[in-house]
Amino acid sequence: MDEVAGSFWAACERGELLLQRCQTCESWQCYPRPFCASCGGESLADVKARGNGHVYSLTEVIRAPTPEFEALVPYVIALVDLEEGVRVMGHAESSLTLDDAVTLGFRVHGEFHLPYFTRR
Repeated sequence: MDEVAGSFWAACERGELLLQRCQTCESWQCYPRPFCASCGGESLADVKARGNGHVYSLTEVIRAPTPEFEALVPYVIALVDLEEGVRVMGHAESSLTLDDAVTLGFRVHGEFHLPYFTRR
């Protein structure tokens, strides 16, 4: 795991979702990258997300993408528009519907603390 991804996953272990904010153009982004996806700048700050947003899209996973996720099947993955203006992906409770107001938590799976969204 590289330095950029390592700090992201370390924050998840602490129960925090880090977003990157470009110090040049002030754009937000998530997933972590070593450069700004908007302007190409390399001056990025990690900012803790508030964790509130609305469901943009949902899908139910019925076939695990890797053996590590077989025990979770079936599970829901959601695309969530956070208040900061960033769309992120995470696991979600199965009762969610489009445009539901959600809040972020984390669930431990193996060595990872995965973002998990529940209804607010």
